[in-house]
Order: sequence, then C-alpha cells, then structure tokens
Amino acid sequence: MADGGADKYIEDFLFELTKTSIDMSKPLWDVHILNLSEPTSQGAMAVTIVRFHHSIGDGMSLMSFFLSLTRKASDPNTPPSLPVLFRKPAKRQSKMMLAWWFMSFIWNTLVDVLTILATAFFLVDTPNPLKGPEDAGKNPRRIMMRCLSMDDVKLVKDVSKTTINDVVMGATEAALTRYLNRRYGEENKIRKNGNDDNLPKNLRVRGAILFNVRVLPGFQPMDTIMEKRSGAKWGNRVGHVLYPLKVKLHDDNPLEYVYKANAVMNRKKASLGSYFSYYFGNFIINTFGIKLASLPTNTSFWFSNMPGPQEEITMFGYPVAYVGCSCYGQPMALFIHAITYADKLNFVISVDEHTISDPQQLCDDLEQSFELIKTAAMAKRCRAKQQ
Repeated sequence: MADGGADKYIEDFLFELTKTSIDMSKPLWDVHILNLSEPTSQGAMAVTIVRFHHSIGDGMSLMSFFLSLTRKASDPNTPPSLPVLFRKPAKRQSKMMLAWWFMSFIWNTLVDVLTILATAFFLVDTPNPLKGPEDAGKNPRRIMMRCLSMDDVKLVKDVSKTTINDVVMGATEAALTRYLNRRYGEENKIRKNGNDDNLPKNLRVRGAILFNVRVLPGFQPMDTIMEKRSGAKWGNRVGHVLYPLKVKLHDDNPLEYVYKANAVMNRKKASLGSYFSYYFGNFIINTFGIKLASLPTNTSFWFSNMPGPQEEITMFGYPVAYVGCSCYGQPMALFIHAITYADKLNFVISVDEHTISDPQQLCDDLEQSFELIKTAAMAKRCRAKQQ
C-alpha cells in the first residue's frame, strides 16, 4: 500500500481516474474494484467505484438503482428501507395568514427568478480562493471524504430546533468561512491567530444547491420510477437554488450558522425558483444545444445533500462499510456532496487542486467547524437543563 494508507491510495486512484473520460462508444458506465491490503478509515477492505456518465441519470435516480441492488444487513432477504422525507403537518391558518403566505411565496419566486437570470448572464461572485477559472472542469479532481456521526448531527438539530439539512448546510458554511478566513490571512501575509477576522468586506460568495424537482419527492421503488407516467421519473430532473454565504465569523456562537441556514432554506422552499431553473435549463438545451446549458458557473461552488440507506446494508452478500458520491468535469473548482448512511454522515468534496491546493485542510475545517457547532449545542442544552 502506498504511503498514507488505504484512504490515500483510493484518493490517488480517483485522481488518476478523473484524468480520463468514459468511452462514448461503449455503455456509459464502468466499474473498478480495489482490493486493499489494509482497511480504510471506515473499516473497508475493498472498495467498489462505479463511474456513470451524467446523461444516464441524476443522484436520485442512481441512488434508487443502487438501493434496489442491496439488502438489509440484518435480513438478507429484505430490501433496505427507503429514506422518507418528513414534513411537518400543516397548521390551520387564518385567511389573513394564508394571504400573507401566498404573497410571500410569489415575492420569493420573483426574487429567485430574477437572481437566477442575473447570475446566468452577468452577476458573478467576487473572485475568492474557492472560485476557479472557467476551464476548471478540464482539470483532474481530488475527491476526499470525511465522516461525521449522525447522532451528533441529530443532537444539534434537536437543540437548534431545525432540520438535518439545516445542520449540514450550517456546518458547510462555517467550514467555508473558516477556510476563506485562513486563505485571506495567508494571501495578505498577516500573522494572526485563527480567531482574527481576515475576511474582506462586501464579499459575494454563493453556492448552487441542487434540488430534486420531481412530482414525487424522495426515493421511490424502481418499478415506480420506470413507469411511463411516473411522478418519480428516471433521468436528470434537477433544479437549483442560489445560497448566499454571509462569510462572517461566529466564534462567539457557532450555532448562528445553523440558524442562518434554517432561515435561508425555509425561504428557498417557499419559492418556485428551483423549478424555474430546471425548466429554464431545458429551454436553453432545446433552443441552443447542450454546450450552452449548465448549472450556474458564476457562483463559487456547488452543493448536493442526499439521504442514503437508513440502516446497514449488503450488496450481493458483501457488507457495505460506507457510501459516497461525487462528480468531476463540472466547471467549478469545488463541489460538496453530503450523504447519510445508517449512523454516519459523509462529506465528499471534489476539488480542482489548481484553485484549492490544500483540500485536506478544507476537510479538516468541515470536521472542526462541526465540532464547534456541536459543542455550542451541548452547552446550550446544559444551560436549558439548569434553568
């Protein structure tokens, strides 16, 4: 095994794989099985890497297909439970409140549509250490993963009274802010400790968050997906919303990142912006061709968050230690995926090393930022118990 152990060996293998493209004269997928001489950090002695061309389907389609090939580890004859999206029951509202909600919905949609159009044509993020050049998609990628405990994520969720998605997005914003603060300090050659604020003023940093726009939300059985008029059709049915980072340090109360994520995402859900971005993209493809259609390239990064298997699973009789997904070839220097598996939350980052030369540090920032958020949540829970 190469220096750095099994994880580094897999990382280097993926880096070399991203230098190649899929042969378009053959089926648009390939499989690579790596038998290891020592376990990975998550205990796997072998890793299966499946590479798909994105024209085959989006993450929801491919994850549904993957789940159809697996079984529960506790019962080899039973398919795994499909992740379920929980929605709070609607409260009875007065006519005045319904009218206010409707007006807010229309306003949010209008603002999102105009922002998406502006971003598509001229509204560009401020140059920053996360934003790569327009040809970033041509470069090979470093694909790395870090694992968090779902029990810890749920603890933060319960204390903050938000959602798991809010916690994930809050930890991501905290990590990116931490990373940017360090990079700006290094660029300015400022010798300060990590708590000092090196962030420029009026910094525009946004992420494109991918949204599933199918009629049926969440994962569906494969027989439902393959039905001719299914509301969960196979394919690429992904819109996006624009998530603005405040790029502000909250060392005094890291939970502010989670609260801010909750406020932003609640507003984005009360909007048709993601659906507009999907249909607008289809219009561009049908009118001008696929080369002119892409997710926004004027933002600083892309982000995708997807639930995975709820319990430990097996695939063809082999236990699955972890699940991860990522992309390469996109015109962004940074793509972050978050995916759950049983009691784990895996962050997978895909970076262009020409822009982000220290991806290991960015992974460390994800872990450390979440630890700070968890510590703040535990402190808040202790104070609540004492009162």
